[in-house]
Amino acid sequence: MRLVKRSNAPQLRLRLIAAIGMTLGGKALGVLAPLVLGAAVNRLAAGQGTGVALAWGFGAFAIGWAFVRLLSAIAPNASDVVFAPVRSAAQRTAAAETFAHALSLSLDFHQTKRSGSLSRTMDRGARAVDFLMRILAFNLIPTGVELVLAAGVLAGVYDWRFGAVAVVVVAIYAAATFALSNWRIEHRREMNAADTQAAGVSVDALLNYETVKSFGAEARAARIYDEALGDYTRAALKANSSLALLNVIQAVIMNLGLAVMAVMAGFEAAAGRMGPGDVTAAVLIMISLYAPLNILGFAYREIRQSFIDMEEMLKVTRQ
Repeated sequence: MRLVKRSNAPQLRLRLIAAIGMTLGGKALGVLAPLVLGAAVNRLAAGQGTGVALAWGFGAFAIGWAFVRLLSAIAPNASDVVFAPVRSAAQRTAAAETFAHALSLSLDFHQTKRSGSLSRTMDRGARAVDFLMRILAFNLIPTGVELVLAAGVLAGVYDWRFGAVAVVVVAIYAAATFALSNWRIEHRREMNAADTQAAGVSVDALLNYETVKSFGAEARAARIYDEALGDYTRAALKANSSLALLNVIQAVIMNLGLAVMAVMAGFEAAAGRMGPGDVTAAVLIMISLYAPLNILGFAYREIRQSFIDMEEMLKVTRQ
């Protein structure tokens, strides 16, 4: 937060309030939209009144549903546009302050620190600031709010069991995602280490080309660079395989949750306690809730990695 204040972004307070308001509003509209469509389907299923009146009633609800969905889709994008200058200013401030501090360090530090690795550390740390601000403030926290709203709507409008199913399924989904992501994080560390090694070798060799040439070390530098790329490739393959496993497990949990919700709604409809539109709305609320969860594994992994990148950048500023 102190970094955001130091960024001197234009209209900081106004942009922050507007971005948070639009993000939360979009989540609330995303939960409301299925209820509007459910009301439209219930009206159509009731079949009361003349055909023209029935068609106009259904059409009005359907248009309302489409409009609410449109607003829920526009809100997060508008929020991102409004808050983008703040993120950019914070990222710029972090990079500039770290760069200025690095230049102020002693000659001994720079002689013992490889320029390529230092440059990559500062670059990753600055990008981590932007990612954390975007993913935490405008993705994960609003998704948690959406879960509370969805569970409240399902329990209040239909039955408490529907809200409980939504919460339990999301909890299982999150627990499985976090467990597998913790297992995968080591692959990312290996990838970063190899990436840093390759960048350091290439940049240092190119910057000190005369020295490399004078000692006839071209083949050695090329061999070290190739070994670093090989390490990166092996770590990347492991990461891709574990990502595929994570995606499969997530899909299984999500679809089982949808199946349970659909079966419960079907039994309620058969007992006369829910209409066809209510069944549709309950399933759509679950689907809309799952949509932002698709990136949960990516977000969790990248958040952890971003904290690691920021920690490496802060080590430079503490020198």
